[in-house]
Amino acid sequence: MRVTELFAEIVAWAVRNGAERVDQLDRPWEGETDQWRVRINATGAEVENIPHMAAALEHKTYLRFGIVGINGGAVMGIGEDDLIDHFRAAP
Repeated sequence: MRVTELFAEIVAWAVRNGAERVDQLDRPWEGETDQWRVRINATGAEVENIPHMAAALEHKTYLRFGIVGINGGAVMGIGEDDLIDHFRAAP
């Protein structure tokens, strides 16, 4: 499923950007690329309307958003492949 592949790519991007032991946080980990705001929830429960082991995505300019995780999810306004490419290439 492309959505779970997208979640894996977001987690890999987050690790490249300093995310460590996010399971020990009491709130979602937050990060940004040049186009996207990302919050990853690994707290063990739903927090801020983000399910456990999922990421919330919000585009900085356009009406594009999503929630993706280990159990699937959905994105609106952009395809999963474009997001996978974005997070794979993002520093």
